[in-house]
Amino acid sequence: KADTVGKRCGEGKMKKTKVREKIDDEIVKQLAKHIITNKEETLEIYLKFEKEIQKLFQSRHEFIGRVLKSHLIIEKHLNDCLLHYYGKNFEDLKLKFYQKLILIGLNDKSLKFYLDGIKELNNIRNKIAHKLDTKILTNDIQFMKKYVGFIEGTKLYHVIKIIEKFANYVCIWLSYNISDTGIKRNLEVKEIIKSSIK
Repeated sequence: KADTVGKRCGEGKMKKTKVREKIDDEIVKQLAKHIITNKEETLEIYLKFEKEIQKLFQSRHEFIGRVLKSHLIIEKHLNDCLLHYYGKNFEDLKLKFYQKLILIGLNDKSLKFYLDGIKELNNIRNKIAHKLDTKILTNDIQFMKKYVGFIEGTKLYHVIKIIEKFANYVCIWLSYNISDTGIKRNLEVKEIIKSSIK
């Protein structure tokens, strides 16, 4: 009986699939017929939408690519730090960017000096991901601008250059903190702080 029921269910599913395929084929035929018989209207619609889509393709793609690259490079270094501090690969957990920052911050207290800037970059990346023609102003990168200006000893006004320079400094610091030299230096600093408290 179970075999018979299973067989009937399988046959029923196959029939439904064939019916759906027939309907899909009929829809495609009707659409094709409409396009052929209404060439001028179809061309007008095509050109209108193509213009809008091309605008999106041309929307500051170099800027968008450079922002995304800066974000990805920082995230790559965050992943390296997670592996160093916790000894395991966190990729399977699919942690969000901000969750990674929290986990690293538990081990690397100096991360707080960069946190506001990293948050600014993450916000910009999220804005771009949801709206391609997002305008990024220097107000959106106040911390990054201040930090880079302090390190460079000069004021910078070009948004993407500020973002890239900030990402560069963050990654250098993250790499240093998990290097042999950085670990040794951090231990020395902790000892100095402990002895000064005593």
